[in-house]
Amino acid sequence: MSSLTCLVISPVGDPGTDARKRADQVFKHIIEPVVSALGYAAKRADEMGLPGIITGKLLAAVADSDLLVADLTDHDANVFYELAIRHASQRPVVQLIDSAQRPPFDLADMRTIHVDIHDLDSAEDARRQLEDQIERANTSSPVDTPIASAKAMKTLWESQEPAAPVLAEA
Repeated sequence: MSSLTCLVISPVGDPGTDARKRADQVFKHIIEPVVSALGYAAKRADEMGLPGIITGKLLAAVADSDLLVADLTDHDANVFYELAIRHASQRPVVQLIDSAQRPPFDLADMRTIHVDIHDLDSAEDARRQLEDQIERANTSSPVDTPIASAKAMKTLWESQEPAAPVLAEA
């Protein structure tokens, strides 16, 4: 059994809904095969089944898992909240979204894999991109996230060095 963990956060929906069907398909056919081949044990947040208060345990898994894959499809508020926590931890994260949608403005600069679950070529391309991004994410530490960038900008703005504000503005 793998010691590396991959938490997947996505809109899940109730059993029988289109959202659940999509979440299951993306997990089963795109995410799980790639992360397993790279040595991770993949788990979707709704499958954690931990006793006690789920929120604290889920948020700890969001911050502490070796890898997090976030599906931004349908702009789910829970996914964005959990993704923000992951960004604060500056640990490896990969974003994906339905090919007919776009990430919101604040996440548009982050690399995001676009997936059309109705197109087998798109699914294959998504698997290749996912593998590439996971391999690259594990080579940089800490991970560059919007929160990390904001902290760096704040440091520049508050610096006593005369050139720092100019660098921050650039």
